[in-house]
Amino acid sequence: MTKITPIQLQQARQGDEQSLAVIVAKMLPCVQVHAMKAVCPGLEAEDAMQEGLIALFRAVQTYQPDKGAAFETYAQRCVAHAVEDVAKAAARKKHSPLNHSVPLEQQTAFAEGPEDITIQKEQFHIAMNRIYTHLSSMERQVLLLFLDGYSYYEIAQKLDKAPKAIDNAMVRVRRKLRLGEEPQKNVTDL
Repeated sequence: MTKITPIQLQQARQGDEQSLAVIVAKMLPCVQVHAMKAVCPGLEAEDAMQEGLIALFRAVQTYQPDKGAAFETYAQRCVAHAVEDVAKAAARKKHSPLNHSVPLEQQTAFAEGPEDITIQKEQFHIAMNRIYTHLSSMERQVLLLFLDGYSYYEIAQKLDKAPKAIDNAMVRVRRKLRLGEEPQKNVTDL
């Protein structure tokens, strides 16, 4: 790979599309390598390439030659970090339903009978009844925030409680909502 000259960098910063095209052409193999390494459920190759190219454009604007590193090295690190960050974000648990979902076109339709719908409604009402009759106000708040995707730490901040108190509340919620079990009465529940 031939070196990118300071003149090309300066012209690209000033909006010269031809100089920018030369830089992109020289750095494209690097962007492709990092993008292909980052492909995972929730992150397709095209999306990883886009993130890598955006990072390359940012590198053109933010590169400082007086820092000692060659532009190619700096740009490569910028691309690698950007692609790694987007891969980590795609792999987070909060994206799991999207990453593992089946497109509607691929789903096989099955007809639910009236019995299935009635059973599901009854199970829903039983679960809601357990939530409102067996959980304390704080436990309900913790459960709802947890179901909205908040971490224990974030819930603790929202409710102005210690993270351990949130953890204990979730342990109680799980114990009280186990199907087929009646919650034990604690002295604090009386």
